[in-house]
Amino acid sequence: MDAQSTDLTAKESQISSLREKLTATQSELDNLKSRYSSLGSSNDITDRQIQELHLKLSYSERQVQELQESVERGQRTIDALHKELLSQQQKQYKLDVAGESTRERRYELEDELTTARFVDSVLVLDNYLLVFQNNEGKADTKR
Repeated sequence: MDAQSTDLTAKESQISSLREKLTATQSELDNLKSRYSSLGSSNDITDRQIQELHLKLSYSERQVQELQESVERGQRTIDALHKELLSQQQKQYKLDVAGESTRERRYELEDELTTARFVDSVLVLDNYLLVFQNNEGKADTKR
């Protein structure tokens, strides 16, 4: 379970990093959009510069989309790992409860066995006493 917790923490860290990159990329995208808008209104901007900025803008938009998809995949992975961790914890709890129940039943059976052995010993001693008393009674009648 420690490995799953470590993996879960690593995934959460990765998602946090991806979110930071997403925020930075979105900021860059907003900056490029702003520059693109202002350059479009300026008369001294060449078509080539506008095309370059448009390409950068398209690239940044794709990056933002890819980062968002990565964050979503990471979140789904974390959710799945968390669900698996809970499932394993529930299984472990059930095993612990079953183990405790088995131990308690073993102790009960050991107690019953000890009691049965004691009763058996008492019965054997009781039989020896009866035999002894019978033999002693026969010996008294012969005298």
